[in-house]
Amino acid sequence: MKAICVACGARTKPAKVCRACGFNPLSSIRSRAEGLILSEERFADGSDRKQYAAELEEIGARIRRGEPHRFDEEEVQRAMRELEYWSDFSAKNALRVAWVLIRLFWPVWIVIALALYFKFR
Repeated sequence: MKAICVACGARTKPAKVCRACGFNPLSSIRSRAEGLILSEERFADGSDRKQYAAELEEIGARIRRGEPHRFDEEEVQRAMRELEYWSDFSAKNALRVAWVLIRLFWPVWIVIALALYFKFR
């Protein structure tokens, strides 16, 4: 995967701190959305990825020359909504999954606890 740093235009990994300038795209929901837009990850299914990779190089070159990238505000807002939705969704599901696993495997936990008890008794 490839991404372009929103701050300096350097090539970076998506959602990682830029090695060139130290910009952290996870510092705010807006910078996360802008970072997503400037990465190949925005095409999760792989469509248009090659074409967009060339576009990203061009955008990165302009940012490196000091020209700020003008984001489409509607696209940024849509990306922010998606990021907020999925981050909320995964946090809620993690707790549900943990509770289901505890309930499902409680007999196993008891057997393990008893085995450890009798082994180290």
